[in-house]
Amino acid sequence: MRDAADGDGFNDSAWDNFSGWVADHADIIKAIHSVLQKITLALSLLSFVFPVLAPFALAAAALTAGVGLVLAATGQMSWLEFGVDLLAVATMGVGAAASRTIAGVMTALKGTRVARLAAQGSPNALRVVTGSFNGVLKGRVAVKLGPLTVKNAPRWLEAYSAKGITNAPFLRVVQSAKAGAGGPLDDILLGIGKQEMAKLRLAGTVNLVASQTDKLFSTYAPTLMNVLPETVTDVVPDGVRDFLADGDSLHRATTWRIGS
Repeated sequence: MRDAADGDGFNDSAWDNFSGWVADHADIIKAIHSVLQKITLALSLLSFVFPVLAPFALAAAALTAGVGLVLAATGQMSWLEFGVDLLAVATMGVGAAASRTIAGVMTALKGTRVARLAAQGSPNALRVVTGSFNGVLKGRVAVKLGPLTVKNAPRWLEAYSAKGITNAPFLRVVQSAKAGAGGPLDDILLGIGKQEMAKLRLAGTVNLVASQTDKLFSTYAPTLMNVLPETVTDVVPDGVRDFLADGDSLHRATTWRIGS
């Protein structure tokens, strides 16, 4: 009835007309949104290893959130899904900024340690500090996965876990590189780097919790409720049981059109 009233051609605002157009093309727009989500995921994973891709991952996430906002505002997608998209943009933005800061900290750290060693009279301060930094790199170990050989696998895994190829060496330098270390400036730089790493971990955790909460109510809970015997599910109150058993309940509850 609402769709019929909105599409009757009488007293429709520009927003009503736009909402109607989105409703008419919802399948295409949702398909575009889905493709953008996959592109964003792929670019975000690759940007851990290739930092040059980080701006493209952020741009793709922002575009995904923009399309999601249009769908959510016109009642074609839940606000929960849009919230997850928005969190992806926020966490990627935090991650990109933190990674750039850590790269700057690494450069400054090397410079201050070279200067400190030189002031102490070391004849080859740059070589010593460079060797100290390079000496903490993990070995070039190849891992065989059936017919596929992955070179430098430990480095790629570490870069992924540290949320960036620059961040992994920073962690190793903090733990193991001692040539030229020490002094107030060195401590300040290490503190800044550790703070940025904490931001990266927090951003990743927030994104994970949000996406898994969505999965919990849309996939995990309904599957579990359907698998468990009735003797178990009957213990759950009727309203809660019906809500958990229907994977679309939360999405319907968080779906509405602005102006409706």
